[in-house]
Amino acid sequence: YFRLLSDARVMGYVLASAFFYAGIFAYVAGSPFIYISYFHVPPQNYGLLFGVNIIGIMGANMLNARLVTKIGIERLFYWGNYITALSGIMIFVSAMTGYGGIFGIAIPLFLFTSMNGMIVANSVAAVMNFKPEQVGTASSLIGALQYGAGVISAALIGVLNDGTPKV
Repeated sequence: YFRLLSDARVMGYVLASAFFYAGIFAYVAGSPFIYISYFHVPPQNYGLLFGVNIIGIMGANMLNARLVTKIGIERLFYWGNYITALSGIMIFVSAMTGYGGIFGIAIPLFLFTSMNGMIVANSVAAVMNFKPEQVGTASSLIGALQYGAGVISAALIGVLNDGTPKV
């Protein structure tokens, strides 16, 4: 683990993937409240909003698979992070100002969640390419940090919920 943790390239990919998972877990933990309680979406329609994001994940994964050999892991990873950061800023602005209403949250969340394949798949592949002699250790490290960050963010959503999307 020390060799992996001391490699800046590896940690860049690992931390970006972990922060992405933190955002995804925050979305899973907080979106029912935001959509159903705050925006008054009927519970049966919440599943549709959630499902649209799954379609985005599938589409971006297919796009990633087609482009990875042409563009490369690193460029797709960077583009995925760029889109995720931009959509995160859009979510933050909408939550703080109310601008855009439900669409100000739902559309950027779609962009955010869709980047799963470009961030997670490419980060794992890159780390394993950097450290082929440690693929098992690298896989366990990245998985532990992804889910660890996710668990912490979901817990924070529960603790910090103030009845608004501003958490």
